[in-house]
Amino acid sequence: MTTTVGADGSFTLRGLPTGSFTLLFTRDGTRIGTLSFTSVLPNQELNITISVTGSSLVLLEEQRNGIGHGDLEIEGTVEQVLLLSTTGDSRFLIHSRTVVARPGQTVIREGNTVRGPADLTVGRTVHVKGVWLPAEGATQPALAYEIKIQTSNEDSTPTPSPSPSPRADCMIEGGAPGRGIELEGTISSGSASAFTLAVDGGRSSSGVNVLAGSASIVCTPPSGPNAPTPAQCSASVKPGAKVHVSGTLNTCTATSAQVSASRVQVQK
Repeated sequence: MTTTVGADGSFTLRGLPTGSFTLLFTRDGTRIGTLSFTSVLPNQELNITISVTGSSLVLLEEQRNGIGHGDLEIEGTVEQVLLLSTTGDSRFLIHSRTVVARPGQTVIREGNTVRGPADLTVGRTVHVKGVWLPAEGATQPALAYEIKIQTSNEDSTPTPSPSPSPRADCMIEGGAPGRGIELEGTISSGSASAFTLAVDGGRSSSGVNVLAGSASIVCTPPSGPNAPTPAQCSASVKPGAKVHVSGTLNTCTATSAQVSASRVQVQK
């Protein structure tokens, strides 16, 4: 089974076998690399994001949806408490993903003890099982149906798709070079092609350098008679603007970090 990657970088293969298969990527007849997938269930849809640099092929993200439960699993530390509610949705940034804890649908436990959203404090290691929710602009949140708080004497459950381990000397909490990342904050200097981002919530100890020359710039409303023109939208990416950045963390040390943005959403 073969297909060609489109000009926008996307491709689709239908009718892949259940169980397991391997994707082989080539360019001009030259092999770039392979990706193997196992435990594929009937009628399951896989959405993958890959990075190709020269002859290097890296799987950045894998999402499974469909009859095969459409489940996801996330393991990592609570990086930020985005919203805490006793009656409605609570939101957390876990392993660089937005996770929603919803009353009546999400069970939070530590061992055999039932816990609440307030127990999901920054720095705690958790294992999340849930499903993807519809995208909210540049963010695709996950609805958790179980959040298991890891204890010190408990083995961690491995994530389905291995990711590089975060480096201790990265100034961005939860950041790891080569891995996808989402950041929200205020532009302190620069323009639409490159800017410095002051990250919200103290997640970064210093400003993050964002390369956005190849990124899609999204403004509100995205369409309609009141939608800004592309030029107006790009011009709004300036110091003082609140933005959401999606992309890849290129480098990160204790004092500096650089992100290649694939999408920059200007927030009202």
